[in-house]
Amino acid sequence: MHSVILTHQDIDHIGSLPTLIEELDTELTVYAHEIDRPYIEGERPLLKLDLPEEMQHYVTNPPKAKVNQILSEGDELPYFGGISVIFTLGHISLYLKRSKILIAGDAMFSMNGQLRGPNGHTAPDMSTALKSLSKFLDYDISKVICFHGGLCTNNVNEQIGALNFILE
Repeated sequence: MHSVILTHQDIDHIGSLPTLIEELDTELTVYAHEIDRPYIEGERPLLKLDLPEEMQHYVTNPPKAKVNQILSEGDELPYFGGISVIFTLGHISLYLKRSKILIAGDAMFSMNGQLRGPNGHTAPDMSTALKSLSKFLDYDISKVICFHGGLCTNNVNEQIGALNFILE
């Protein structure tokens, strides 16, 4: 049995899901937050449809798949030594306990090794999105994987603390 955890419903996070399901020879368990389920399953149009011209076909034909497992704040998954689910406004972030890695989704981005809060393109409610970053202070994080900007390993806990200080 294979599984995929979706942090949220943006096209750059779910776009290849139907192909992945089609190519696997076993069932795929799809994990997502309840807020994202109707978008992933195609009941509602995707929220961010300001796509480049070459991707406009996703506006009328968005990728869709059945969400088998709903995730909520505080859920624990058994993969990779334990994964904690952190709800970060409109999507989830994932903390891998054993390796101390935070998969931030679009909650933060990295630029030249520096963490930044969400930008207006990835966070429809910027005020609440910024406040949700304080949840990361409860974790001992050694690395952050940002979907926009890649891996950040430079004084991660201090950078997150500084982001929260700036936001107060």
